[in-house]
Amino acid sequence: MLQGVPFIVSTHHRCGIVLMRNVFEEVCAAPGLSFCKAPGRDRVVPEGFAVVQDSNARLRRPREAVGIHLFRDPFDMLISHIRHAETTRDPAQPANRLRMADGRPYKTHLLERPTLAQKAMFEIDHIYGRTLRDMIGWDYDDPRFLNIALEAFGEAFGEAGMAADIAAEIGRRFAVFRGREERLEAAVRAVAASGLRERRTMRPEGERGIHLLPRCVIAHLHRVFPGLGGLVARLDAWRLRPPG
Repeated sequence: MLQGVPFIVSTHHRCGIVLMRNVFEEVCAAPGLSFCKAPGRDRVVPEGFAVVQDSNARLRRPREAVGIHLFRDPFDMLISHIRHAETTRDPAQPANRLRMADGRPYKTHLLERPTLAQKAMFEIDHIYGRTLRDMIGWDYDDPRFLNIALEAFGEAFGEAGMAADIAAEIGRRFAVFRGREERLEAAVRAVAASGLRERRTMRPEGERGIHLLPRCVIAHLHRVFPGLGGLVARLDAWRLRPPG
């Protein structure tokens, strides 16, 4: 890749951050590529790296930059936000790091809410709401970026052709990975298998967020986020024709 023309991997909280870091660290272990997870505090893309991860899709992307962007079923993502905030012990995670107005951790406030509906409303007002705004606000028509649904990586483990399809599409669209499709496919398959096992511990297989969340929460989401219907429609369309 030309100097100063980064390949950016844009993800969101509870939408592929660790998954993509593991995939592209593995791919960039080969000679000729370098990987960096951008700090994100100043929203500037780090220089001197072939592949840069934009964990929360908030970097100021240079005009010449290209890359991929992950998006996710918003209802599954809300359940994931709640379950992760309830269970994480990592002090660097927002649920433990953030302090509310009374000085107590975010996680403490979430755990005090007794019902799923109350926990969901709390998340919508805070971390999840910010994540969803970023996801809805992404420019899905930007031709420089390939949008891939997170669920594709679960399918990449379960379906023999999906990992190859993802790798082939990335190789076709982006010169930096041309000739590296086999390595990319192997990384996607290995990391997807690991991620699928982890997701099953957070949400039993077959359970969808839209079925778990109370109707009042679904209705509230549509009221607060007018672009939600468009995101759901995009995801439905993607399911019919992945991964382009």
